[in-house]
Amino acid sequence: MARILYYDDIFKAEMLVRSWKRTTNLLIGVTISRLCPEYKLRLLRSWLSHERFTAIDRLVFPAVMAAWAQYEYLKLNDPDEREKLKSSLMGGDNAAFWAQHYEQQPIDLEQTVGRLPYREACPLLPSLDCRLGERAEPHLVVQIGSSSGREISWLAARQIQHQYLGIDLYPEAYVYCHGRMGDRS
Repeated sequence: MARILYYDDIFKAEMLVRSWKRTTNLLIGVTISRLCPEYKLRLLRSWLSHERFTAIDRLVFPAVMAAWAQYEYLKLNDPDEREKLKSSLMGGDNAAFWAQHYEQQPIDLEQTVGRLPYREACPLLPSLDCRLGERAEPHLVVQIGSSSGREISWLAARQIQHQYLGIDLYPEAYVYCHGRMGDRS
C-alpha cells in the first residue's frame, strides 16, 4: 500500500537534507583546515579574488570559510582577539584589494541590499547626509574604517561646507585611498 506524504513529512525531509548538507559542508571545511592549514590560509586570504581560484578552490572555499567562521572566528569571545583574527585575512594586500573592490560599487540609496533599499539596510549614511545638510556651520566628520573613502567622499561631494577625515587600520587601504583621491584624501 502506498504511503501518502503530507506537507509536514516533506518539510521535515527538506530540513533533514539541509541539516545534512550543512554538516557535510562543515566536516569538509574542518578536514581541509586541519590537514592543509597553509592551503586554508591561502584560500581565506584570497576570499575576495575568486578569479585566482582553481576549480577545486571554488568548490571547497565555502566549506573552509564556514568552518573558519564557526570554529575559529565565532569561538572567540574577546572582540580584540576576533579583530586580530579578521585582520589576518583582511590586512596587507587584501586591504587594498578590498578597498578597490568596495569603491567600484556605486552608492545608490534605492539599490536593494537583500530585501531592503540601501537607505533602510544602512541608515547611517543617508541620515548623516541629512543632518549635515541642516548644518550651515562647518563640522569635522571622521570616518573610522574608511577603506577606499567611498562613503566619506560621497558625503564630501554632497555637503561641501564641512571637512572630512577618513581613517583606516590598514596602511594598504590608506595608500590606495590616497592614490585615488590625491590631496583630497
